[in-house]
Amino acid sequence: MWYTRFRYMTLEQYRSLTIPDTPGVYRFVDSSGVILYIGRATSLRSRTRSYFGRDLIDERGVGFVDMVTRTSTLEWTETVSILESVLLEASLIKKFQPYYNTKEKDNKSAYSVVVTDEAFPRVFLERTRTLESSEKLGYTVLQTFGPFPHAPTIRETLRLLRKIFPFRSGKTKNRERDRFYETLGLSATQTTDESGQSAYRMMIDDLMSVLSGNQQELIKKLESRMADYSARQEYEAALSVRNTLWSLQHIRDVGLIKIEGKQRGIASVRIEAYDVAHLAGTSMVGVMVVLENGEPQPHEYRKFIIRNITSSNDPAALLQILTRRMRHHEWHMPNIIVTDGNEIQMNIAETIVSQNRKTISVVSVVKDDKHKAREVLGDQRVISVWKDAILLANSEAHRYAIGFHKDRRAKAFLAEPKKPNKT
Repeated sequence: MWYTRFRYMTLEQYRSLTIPDTPGVYRFVDSSGVILYIGRATSLRSRTRSYFGRDLIDERGVGFVDMVTRTSTLEWTETVSILESVLLEASLIKKFQPYYNTKEKDNKSAYSVVVTDEAFPRVFLERTRTLESSEKLGYTVLQTFGPFPHAPTIRETLRLLRKIFPFRSGKTKNRERDRFYETLGLSATQTTDESGQSAYRMMIDDLMSVLSGNQQELIKKLESRMADYSARQEYEAALSVRNTLWSLQHIRDVGLIKIEGKQRGIASVRIEAYDVAHLAGTSMVGVMVVLENGEPQPHEYRKFIIRNITSSNDPAALLQILTRRMRHHEWHMPNIIVTDGNEIQMNIAETIVSQNRKTISVVSVVKDDKHKAREVLGDQRVISVWKDAILLANSEAHRYAIGFHKDRRAKAFLAEPKKPNKT
């Protein structure tokens, strides 16, 4: 957690903060230390910057303008995934009840995650208002988490968690339903064996740690547990814990990114890939291709004729392309830029992004001697989620650039004056 305290935070003071471009949870705090608002973000830097824009009143309303003017401290906690930020945000809101989170909001229609109190606890969603009438539930509650105001987000969160912790689900005790999900590996086998019940309850305890927003504490606990199993030569149990650890640390929350984008009314993730094509410096061209949510958008592809470069200088061509692209404010800005090359191309793109004060992740696809992708440079968190889309965008940019280059060469050949036949 990081924070800096001011009397009243201004845009200039905000700019003095080094806020990371990572998922996390942020908190606006007043001069007396009271938390005014808690939010989460796919990019802490991008989201918190939006509160200091001129269009805040249009985008967020008068209440948020009042909140920002009362803010003296901006705190944030980085998370390893969007999933972790979703759960940590809910946990902190429930704990601190910030004024601007609860103002004019009725969380009774929101969902909470319920863990039942039985030999093999079930985990499912329930309307918060329904939980107020415990005598009508038909089950005993062990613990609840939330509320979560966005149903698609928490449903996707539970779907991801169930792959790591195969818990029983469903509000009714339907044994056939449980057997069906057991065959899919999404529900633990029920048994009267004491060790089986104990293992299941341990898994539920781990799940509840994650639901409480304590994922990092759980990771430390699992590391210690794995070491204990190994020391006792219980290698199968150690391997199981290691697999859980790996899954927690490599959560692919693409679905949450897409849902986040839909909630904000924007395309979830826009990827722009760039490539250059020429023949020994002649007929040099460049292209931009666009993917949204991993899907190509051909109507947004763009072509660039490279000017004033007559030698084989791909980095200079890329610099020209990106400089010209950034002048087109009417085009939607990307979340990820993909270059073709090594650190040189990536550094050029990062420089252009920085000069234009944009928050855009930059990656670069390095090819081998057969022009096959060998590795992807850049933020490994972004790459781990969007690697397939990044490689597709790079391949599509190469195809489009080669096609454009061939067209230019053909036109140049036809435009050349024909030499008279010698007689």
